[in-house]
Amino acid sequence: MFVLHDYKICEVIHENNIIKVYRGYTVKDRMPVIIKALKKEATNPVEISMLMHEYEITRKLNIEGIIKPMKFEQAGSLFALVMKDIGAVSLREYIQDHPVDLHGFLDIAVQLTEALGQLHQNSIIHRDLKPENILIHPYMGKCYIIDFSSAVLFPAESKNVLLTNNPAGSLGYMSPEQTGRLKIGIDQRSDLYSLGVVFYEILTGRLPLQADNPAGWIHAHISRKPQPPDKITPDIPPVISDIIMKLLAKDVEERYQGAYGLLWDLKKCERRLIKTGRIEDFSIGRMDVYTRFRLPRRLYGREREKEALKAAFDCVCEGQARTILVSGYPGVGKTMLINESLKPIVPKKGYFIMGKFDQLGQNIPYAPFAAAFGNLVRQLMTESQEELAQWKKRILRALGRSGTVVTGIIPELEWIIGKQPPVDALPPKEAENRFLLIFRDFIGVFARKEHPLVLFLDDLQWADAASIHLLKYLNRNANLGSLLFVGAFRENEVNGDHPLAGMLEEIRKEHPHEKHISLMPLEWSQAEKLVAETLHTETENTAALAEVLYRKSGGNPFFLGQLLTMIHDEGLLYFNAQEGCWKWELEAIQKLQPEEDVLELLLKKLQRLPEETREIMKLAACIGNSFDLETLTAVYGKPLEETASCLMLPVREGLVLIASKYPETELSVYEFVHDRIQQAVYSLIQEEEKKEKHIAIGRLLLQNTACNNLEEKLLSIMDHFNRSLELLHEPVERMELARYNLLAGQKAKASAAYASALQYFKSGKTLLPDAAWEHAYELSYELYLELAQAEYLSGNVEAAEELFDIVIEKAGNELERASVYGLKVILYAGMGKHTEAIQTGINALEKLGVKLPVYPKKLDYIKELMLYKWYMRNKKIEELVYLPEMKDPVQRKIAELLTRLCSVAIISNPDLYGYIILKTGNHAVRYGNTEMASTGYCGYSITAGSVLGDYEAGDRFGKVCIELVERYGRSSSKCIIYFVIGAFITHWTRHAASGLEYLKKAVHSGMEAGDVLIIGYAHCLILELSYLLGVPLEKIAEEVREKHEMA
Repeated sequence: MFVLHDYKICEVIHENNIIKVYRGYTVKDRMPVIIKALKKEATNPVEISMLMHEYEITRKLNIEGIIKPMKFEQAGSLFALVMKDIGAVSLREYIQDHPVDLHGFLDIAVQLTEALGQLHQNSIIHRDLKPENILIHPYMGKCYIIDFSSAVLFPAESKNVLLTNNPAGSLGYMSPEQTGRLKIGIDQRSDLYSLGVVFYEILTGRLPLQADNPAGWIHAHISRKPQPPDKITPDIPPVISDIIMKLLAKDVEERYQGAYGLLWDLKKCERRLIKTGRIEDFSIGRMDVYTRFRLPRRLYGREREKEALKAAFDCVCEGQARTILVSGYPGVGKTMLINESLKPIVPKKGYFIMGKFDQLGQNIPYAPFAAAFGNLVRQLMTESQEELAQWKKRILRALGRSGTVVTGIIPELEWIIGKQPPVDALPPKEAENRFLLIFRDFIGVFARKEHPLVLFLDDLQWADAASIHLLKYLNRNANLGSLLFVGAFRENEVNGDHPLAGMLEEIRKEHPHEKHISLMPLEWSQAEKLVAETLHTETENTAALAEVLYRKSGGNPFFLGQLLTMIHDEGLLYFNAQEGCWKWELEAIQKLQPEEDVLELLLKKLQRLPEETREIMKLAACIGNSFDLETLTAVYGKPLEETASCLMLPVREGLVLIASKYPETELSVYEFVHDRIQQAVYSLIQEEEKKEKHIAIGRLLLQNTACNNLEEKLLSIMDHFNRSLELLHEPVERMELARYNLLAGQKAKASAAYASALQYFKSGKTLLPDAAWEHAYELSYELYLELAQAEYLSGNVEAAEELFDIVIEKAGNELERASVYGLKVILYAGMGKHTEAIQTGINALEKLGVKLPVYPKKLDYIKELMLYKWYMRNKKIEELVYLPEMKDPVQRKIAELLTRLCSVAIISNPDLYGYIILKTGNHAVRYGNTEMASTGYCGYSITAGSVLGDYEAGDRFGKVCIELVERYGRSSSKCIIYFVIGAFITHWTRHAASGLEYLKKAVHSGMEAGDVLIIGYAHCLILELSYLLGVPLEKIAEEVREKHEMA
């Protein structure tokens, strides 16, 4: 039984899966009340937030036709809204019991339109108008709108684009755009559509459309035209029927644009009916203007630019790849141009995804890629199970064993393909190659002729180095078809030293067909049209006003919009209800002091906001351009519903918009309407305060992030801390954050984002105490070693060598020092310093008791050959597979160093390579097998066949290599062994065709290992062998073209 203190419950008057509505009265003064309460089983943060949202969105309204809640009550786990009981019944119940004549209809229609118009004036869209949510007093005929659980705020300057994958509203009454299928914004015109459905039902007794299931309703609202009401009920005057059909128009631009014009027409009907007893036809919609200030959300001019974007997309639909870069000053309309040109046309044929670089997130690698493809995964998750199974199959086929490379950046991908096994650790260059190759193949899954992909990355001027490198690769080397990459950047923030400048120059030189659009300010005629359409009048009426605003804004569309908003906010631009048009004080506007730029204008606007609102916006600006309600709630430190309530004013003022909802959490994601707004808010924060806020955000995020979700958010969390390291004094916290920076750096390094990794490792080192090597040896060793590698990979060789020397000096034993030398071998080799790499490896081996000549003599070879014979005495070749595993860590390190030297010497010192490969085999036979033993046995195979002429033995050694390399499963070893077997060994005893299979396996494993050298060699030999085997030249020529493109 529902019990609420201070209230007496009399009866249940409504119930669904989530709420119960009770009639009762207050104990204190016996005032009749209606109580809307959450059911116990439906009490969760999302539903509580929605109930609180309904309270907050209506409690300050003073609209006669709105029943606003008196209180938000909580008793333990019970949550309820309390409203005054006015004795009304639902419109549904009323029209069932009371026939409504034309007079009664017009009375109801006028009241509802007046209430709805005032609601829209307060920037609120109801989104669920239906007879159940309309009350009418059965005796007085007074109408009220109730239930604001689905209502949203929409900003003064634009549409509130709240698009989710789930339809909003009630099926029979929702507008076409509310279905979520049209990918267009929702504004007050959606409510007018629903109102039209209610009017239709009152007069005809039926809904304008019929359907049996949700999919049917969505189709009906989008595609089917209802029969006019006067064709169903001939007594309905044609003009009333026309009004209702205008409300029900599929295209929002063909509906009434605001409640004012509808109210005017309804009152005209009412006057005529009272005066003459009938309603003669008249031209409807003549007074249909926006009474609420709202900037148009459309492009002005830009026809050539739009055509260029559409032409590029047409090329992509034919299977080609295209790149278009759009530049211009802030606020000139780059993002809108791209969105308005491509968003409406792409979903019909393929996928449009976008990501945005953040000024405060430049150390978080690939963040826009993660956001763009994360949203693509969300789109795919709405498809059927059969379609999802197909996507899973395609994605796994493309990623192979390297799925973790991509899920590490796009964790949402695991929703489709599941948790992926870890990948092999690779040297830096090979890890980078693997990342680029795998990410290319991942994009290729979606960029196909049957469904081309458009990837839009905004604000490239703030791109991290790793993202720029990936973009260069995708644009230059990836050989992707059916992909349109569109990038936007501020040209005034990209100088000659900017990483993006190099990419632009490369595109200009190597891809002259790719396009660079430099966007200029609006022309006078376009600005004039913008002002006129904002005020719903002709250009000649606004010419003087437009001229003043154009001069002050320089034709910058965003600046121009903000100027219009400012003069409206200051009362210099207003709607005159008597004349039914917009008026302005031109002289006062002319006297306004022109701001230097839009940033100053925004700052003035922000200063007028309440302190509490500014504070939450500052926190949001510190989080980034985009922020979700859950994160902001955590850093704000107040309940979720209160946080959402505080965001209502910024949304209403057009500073923030609700971008979307994550279906998996139902929590809203917000965005600053423009980068300049975020910049303006962020600039309000003093430098010291910024540092304090970032630390507070970092601490709260770390505290509120579950352990199983920490890796996903670690980079952004540490980015907050690393802005304010000097404010961290607690030794325990500093040590913990040093460890987290190590993990963050390793995560960035795993995706080849070495510049970002460098910053995390540097911050980690800074956080270590003075005596770190004594008190936190393991952490210090790892951080210094990782930092040394990152410095080297970033080109800071001197700093890297100093760090390596410190690690070697502080290392606790020779084995740890050998690990450092091993890393130096890899780094030197990756930079092309083969002589230094070989010498470093030889020195390291000598310290472990193994001497190698830099230039082996014949005697050295003979010695190793004799040892080979000695170790293999009384052994069958096949027995090598069953040798025990090498356990001694020193011997394992020796085996590792020998193998690394093999990979360097094969390129720069073939004589040493022949010697080392034989020595590696001898070492394995003596001390046991490891994942590196197959390299040595490969040397045995070549020695047996090429040196001793025993081809059968060589083939048997080769089979041992294959069995071992497949047992250990390391791609870096597999690609080398498969290549050697296919290129040099199989033809000794088998048909040459068998070598082709191993060479193809070498290519596949080489892709997983990022070994482009082996991939290239294998491709060349595949072509050569194919020719020798008599493959038709046409087919070989086709393969040459494919491999040329791949190269």
